Amino acid sequence: MPANMWYIGTINNDDSTFMVTDKVYDRAMPIDINDKGKVFKPMDTEAMDINYTYMDGLFKEAMENNPVSQETLSKIELMDDYVIQHFRIAFGNRIVSHMKKFVPVYVACGGDEIAGIDYFMARKVLRKFEQLNISFIRDEIDPYVEFLDKTFGKNKMKECIEYLLRLKKLT
Repeated sequence: MPANMWYIGTINNDDSTFMVTDKVYDRAMPIDINDKGKVFKPMDTEAMDINYTYMDGLFKEAMENNPVSQETLSKIELMDDYVIQHFRIAFGNRIVSHMKKFVPVYVACGGDEIAGIDYFMARKVLRKFEQLNISFIRDEIDPYVEFLDKTFGKNKMKECIEYLLRLKKLT
């Protein structure tokens, strides 16, 4: 298989389908499309021939220039401990390794580190909550939101908090 071959696919995750397994979320980077598309006029740009070597170089440069800070990694460890203690879910080495690649690229594209962590965690870790009995964890959601605000900064983990509040409404 050549280095420039990537797998990109779509799945539906709604009330007419079965739940997506943890293995899928652990190995993929979900992108949720929850809003209706809007017509826009794109900017004219010159065509670019982008090959694997060029893209791989950009990824390596992003990881070199924007590694996840030790302070944030410590917060991620606290988050992992909290989730294990209160929800009995661990997110493990594969997810942390993937996060260390995703967040630097997110920052290189113009985002900030905590926003990248928020985006990543909402899609890779909190998705695991779907397999839990929501009525049993309902009372744990507000304290977890407080933990996120205290650990990462007030309203810094917006995607995670929005996801948690949507879960809470399901009960």
